[in-house]
Amino acid sequence: MNIEIKDLEVVFHIPEPWYIDRCLFDEKLKQLNVYLKFRAGSLFGSAGCDAEAEPLKDIEDYDQIWRHLNFAEYSIYFHAEHPRTNYGRCIRIFKVNVPSTVKPRAGFNLLFDA
Repeated sequence: MNIEIKDLEVVFHIPEPWYIDRCLFDEKLKQLNVYLKFRAGSLFGSAGCDAEAEPLKDIEDYDQIWRHLNFAEYSIYFHAEHPRTNYGRCIRIFKVNVPSTVKPRAGFNLLFDA
């Protein structure tokens, strides 16, 4: 049985142009799946250099999944397309930075070490 949960951008600190498209709680798997999207026409800053924000070039991964801290005793997984941009100043194509709450090594273990 899936239970839909809405309006969690504030709880998870999801910045623009990202937003939560939907959240599904899977009671059988005991996990919350959060599906992120970004707004059409968004500009993204570079993950690899200090170039100005550029529009989307393509999608590198159509369903990238990141593990997050638990919500109560339930595991949380963020799902998102991972876009790339072509930064003229860097003359390279980079993956766009994802929201800090779903980045690998975002420092959440500090909450357990305090």
